[in-house]
Amino acid sequence: LAGGLVAVPHSAPAQSPDPPPSPSVDTLEGGRVLVRNTSPRRGGDAEAWELLETLRLGKSEGSGPDIFGDLHDIAVDARGNIYVVDGGWREVRVFDHQGRYLRRMAREGGGPGEKRYSGRTNSVVWEAPNRLWVSDGLQRLALDSLGNELDRVVMRSAMVPGRPIDPRVRVVAAEAGPGHSTVYLELTSYTSHADVDRGAPMEQYAWAARLQLSDEYETVTGDTLVIETMPISEGETRESARGNVSIQMTMQHPRDPRVIWGIGPGGVLWSAHKSAYRLHEITFAGDTIRTVELGSPPPVPGVAGKQVEYKPVLAALDVSPEGWLWVRREPEEHAGDDLSTWDLFDNCGRYRGAVAVPEQVRAVHIGAAGEVHAVVLGTFDISYVRRLRLESPAGASVTRGICPF
Repeated sequence: LAGGLVAVPHSAPAQSPDPPPSPSVDTLEGGRVLVRNTSPRRGGDAEAWELLETLRLGKSEGSGPDIFGDLHDIAVDARGNIYVVDGGWREVRVFDHQGRYLRRMAREGGGPGEKRYSGRTNSVVWEAPNRLWVSDGLQRLALDSLGNELDRVVMRSAMVPGRPIDPRVRVVAAEAGPGHSTVYLELTSYTSHADVDRGAPMEQYAWAARLQLSDEYETVTGDTLVIETMPISEGETRESARGNVSIQMTMQHPRDPRVIWGIGPGGVLWSAHKSAYRLHEITFAGDTIRTVELGSPPPVPGVAGKQVEYKPVLAALDVSPEGWLWVRREPEEHAGDDLSTWDLFDNCGRYRGAVAVPEQVRAVHIGAAGEVHAVVLGTFDISYVRRLRLESPAGASVTRGICPF
């Protein structure tokens, strides 16, 4: 394919594809719908899909705005303009749909429309019609499409439940409503020192938060849902001396998140433990509406609050505007670290097939009609931007279907 990309479909031949098998659908006690898909055979039981490259941004040599340093995230607006946050150059760069450079935004600094960059990962989310959210763990910044500052909020402990310390925030999605914006955040924090002193274990928390903001950026309503709670592992103990006083410190190490999640159309939250193909549709009240399975997933490790070793099989979960689930796999050992593979489920939870690109994907924006923008790492860990289009040689399309349940 153009640009060196290859399609790696797990499919029957394009000229006579086998239709995907219908999943079994059961309604469990409490009304939760369980959609079970059989495990696909390699070379069969799925539709043929291809990811075709339509745009490439980034060079390894030379000068210009498409020489990137360390791309963290990507967003796309309704016109197809592309926003990439570059932690190396400490700014957001904007390109139009044809890849022409437009402007810089959110540059390093302390003035209006600027931000202080650190070693934390920065994320960008577009909210129609004219708002870009930039977050870095400590603050969320709202800009218009020209880079003018609209609002800035620094995270405080009082903004999240309980009494945690060192809260971190990442804007995951945003959508406009009449007279307000709905912003979805990922919040992470730790048990407060006061609770630890009273005997509580040191724990790491992750929440999904939904905030409705007025046009003046005042919080109208807010909901939070606990995504994951994990104990912080004990680390090494170090001793140091200051004068005649001996000080002993035990280093605590946080754990990597074991739950992936994303927001779909209408504010639907989907989550999954990284160890199993069991995807859950959840309300902010904590009710599981639907569960989608692929094959017979193993039980999720960790019982009675204990964390045990596990083998991750899922790396990320994204939802398209049509409600299709894009589940990115952990790289397989024999495939190397430079192959990124997605399993596709339509809005009804039916498994539709798999596609792959021979590069390491760092961030992705899943658009409508199968359009994908991805930040990938090439040779020498140089960041690039790829725009890809999902196509089916058999003529299938990414649409929101009517589900039989």
